[in-house]
Amino acid sequence: MSINSTITSALDPLGVPVAFHEYVTDDGEVKPPFYIEFFTYLQQGDNFADDVEKSTSYSVQVDVYGQSPTDNLAKQVKTALLAKGFIRTAEYELFNKADVNPYRKMMSFRAVIDN
Repeated sequence: MSINSTITSALDPLGVPVAFHEYVTDDGEVKPPFYIEFFTYLQQGDNFADDVEKSTSYSVQVDVYGQSPTDNLAKQVKTALLAKGFIRTAEYELFNKADVNPYRKMMSFRAVIDN
């Protein structure tokens, strides 16, 4: 299973749209009140034996967007990814009052997956 499908399968049960890189709407469609975007920003060998990569480390950013504070959904995201073996490495939030979904919680996770 790829890292993207692992993340998507962990977050789909939360009941909000999940998108790789960017959540895109059709022309004229309004973005939902909450949605999640994610991407991998670092991938590297983690464990080697006899010069062969045995596992890969992935650093992933998950962004939770909302029309209102995202704390509850962000907590659900953390719980879902921790259950899949991810480790949270950072978390911060932004607010952009000009955006349709002004609340944004950004979280970084790390996962090591055997090859």
